[in-house]
Amino acid sequence: MSLTSNEALRMVAAAQQKAGEAGAAISTAVVDAGGHLLALVRMERSPWLTADSAHAMAYTAAGFGMAGAKLTRFAAAPWFQALTVQSGGLVTAADGALPIRRDGSVIGAIACSGASDEVDLACAEAGIAALGVSV
Repeated sequence: MSLTSNEALRMVAAAQQKAGEAGAAISTAVVDAGGHLLALVRMERSPWLTADSAHAMAYTAAGFGMAGAKLTRFAAAPWFQALTVQSGGLVTAADGALPIRRDGSVIGAIACSGASDEVDLACAEAGIAALGVSV
């Protein structure tokens, strides 16, 4: 089963609420299993670049089926850097991105950018919790 735009918006709302509770302003991106954007929202106080970062982080987490934190160990590898260049910067590794799984299959990813790694990750986790699915 695929991820819907309504589900993506519900995840964004939960992530933004968590960011507000932490006193942070973030951008949140949700992509489908192919890395195609379903939702992207930048909170008013979040720096403009965070929207592009969140999209790239979600794209990468969906493509690899791995959390951004786990992908950072590959960031310096030549093959990963080549993918980053080939993708025009869409392949990137950073904390705050999580794959979304339903019935054991990756159906997309969520990423948050703009706060500390810990807050970004907590916001992404809140988005996933809003759907009741797994990472």
